[in-house]
Amino acid sequence: AKERTALYGRLWIRNLAIPSHLKKIFDAFQNSTDAQRTFREIMFLQELHNHENIIKIQNVLKAENDRDIYLTFEYMETDLHAVIRANILEE
Repeated sequence: AKERTALYGRLWIRNLAIPSHLKKIFDAFQNSTDAQRTFREIMFLQELHNHENIIKIQNVLKAENDRDIYLTFEYMETDLHAVIRANILEE
């Protein structure tokens, strides 16, 4: 699996029959700020799952250590940061 650093976690690209992204949020509930940030991210992604410009969250999994959270997403070939850097956005 290919690994990248993402905001508030690590992102892996899994080469399965249906490729997907796996994001691990480390110590998601370490303090109230991190817990609230994690909760908001999950809730917004679930609420906006039908929006054409928002990546679709597939699953939310609790790690065995009860501290980390795994999020699985549909596969996308790039991310917004890479698109901005490449200067390929259109109006």
